[in-house]
Formats: sequence, C-alpha cells, structure tokens
Amino acid sequence: MTPQEHTAQIDDLARQYENDDTSCKEAALLNLRIGAPAYWSKSTHANVLACAVHLDANRFGALNAVLKHERPDWPSYAAHREYLLGTLIPLNDEAREELERAKKIP
Repeated sequence: MTPQEHTAQIDDLARQYENDDTSCKEAALLNLRIGAPAYWSKSTHANVLACAVHLDANRFGALNAVLKHERPDWPSYAAHREYLLGTLIPLNDEAREELERAKKIP
C-alpha cells in the first residue's frame, strides 16, 4: 500500500469506529512506513484504557511488553489482556503476527 492508501485506510476505520485521533494516526502511519507493527482500535475515546493500549502499542511496539506495563492509578492492562487485545485492529502483517503471538500468551 502507498502512504496515501494507509492514510485512507485509517481514516475509514476512524469514521467506522468514531475514534479519530491525530496522535494514534501519526504513530500508526510511522509504523507502517518503517515496517513496524501498526494498529487501529475498535474503541472510542470513552474507553481510556483501550485507547492507551492502542497508542502505546503503536508508540512503543512489543505488544506483550505494553500489556505487562503498569501505570500508577490505572486499571491493570494485564487484568484486561484478552479484552484489550480484542480491541486492536492490525494494519499490517507485522501487527497481525504480533497480535496472534500475544493472544497465545496467558
């Protein structure tokens, strides 16, 4: 896909899930450009935890490490692992492979 096609794909998903976010879009587009795992989310901004995982997965990669990360005063990502993985939409093969590996780890 071209960069314009990636942008259009993310714009379509953002409209579908009503969750347009510039920071998440920029992080996903960068990952697509460099061949790193890139994700969009099914969650809206009302689901702060899912949005944070989406952004962290794009910014920091290593989805399993992201889900083990703990933030002070936040619900545990690990406690909601299965649900949070289900909110992510892989945008490239790297993300699909990473997501499948993450789903196999309890």
